[in-house]
Amino acid sequence: MSPAPVRLVPRRSLVVKAVALTAALIAFATPAKAAFVSQTIDLTTANSSGTSQGAIFQQADPRPTGTGYIDPFVRIQASPTEAGYNTDARPVEFQTKDQNQWTHSLTLSSLQVVSMNGTNYYKFALDINEQGSPSGSLLSMDDFRIYLGDRPDLTGYTGTGFSNGASTLVYNIDAGTQGSKTVDVTVNMNYRLGSGSGSGDMFVYVPVAYFQGKAPNLQYVYLYSSFGNPYYSDAGFEEWSAFTGTNLVPPPPPPPGPVPAPAGLLLGLIALGGLGARRGFRGTAAAPQV
Repeated sequence: MSPAPVRLVPRRSLVVKAVALTAALIAFATPAKAAFVSQTIDLTTANSSGTSQGAIFQQADPRPTGTGYIDPFVRIQASPTEAGYNTDARPVEFQTKDQNQWTHSLTLSSLQVVSMNGTNYYKFALDINEQGSPSGSLLSMDDFRIYLGDRPDLTGYTGTGFSNGASTLVYNIDAGTQGSKTVDVTVNMNYRLGSGSGSGDMFVYVPVAYFQGKAPNLQYVYLYSSFGNPYYSDAGFEEWSAFTGTNLVPPPPPPPGPVPAPAGLLLGLIALGGLGARRGFRGTAAAPQV
């Protein structure tokens, strides 16, 4: 009995099948990425502004706003990217800076309501510290979220909350959708528009309504933010503060005192007073004696 003939498979066919199999394996092993569209809020020019999810992002130079005029509740510093949030927990996480009075808890009751165009907001201020050169002055904020928590020392940030206590997301800059795609929002800022470190660079107004209707035990505000994509951080720290009615603006000067009269006018009034007194004395005749 003669052996069965051997069927030869063309080398090209083997290569094609191998490539197809490899591609299928890679596709199976790689998690699917959520589709998104990019949105940029450009605050690199004076008096510019933009909105996302009902919040207003506004370029500002409210000088002076450095430490001494405001009470920062979180500082963040690293290069080329950085992220962090405020808390009383120690040690701090990510690139949160200054484990002292400049990174601490923030109570909801301390926030001051600001009204604009019939809407009430809570107001936050960001002071950035970047290079003064045109090439190094830009900074991107690529994430911004606010939570309410049940204690002042939440830690173990997971991206959706904290591991050691209860919290709820109040605001997420990237919560928007466009069709079936998520909107990825980036805020670009320009350090050169300010007056240097401590002058303030951006205001964020978040509607008060977003904080309402939550569990009554959630009385601590947590602000998470990250920076560095696409414009990276490469200099000093970034710091957040909140408008509580006693910060962001230095105390007004005392009212001016009375304006002193000119010396010549005083001399003239004195002379007139003396003349009047003399005339009054002369006009009073002595009664005749009987």
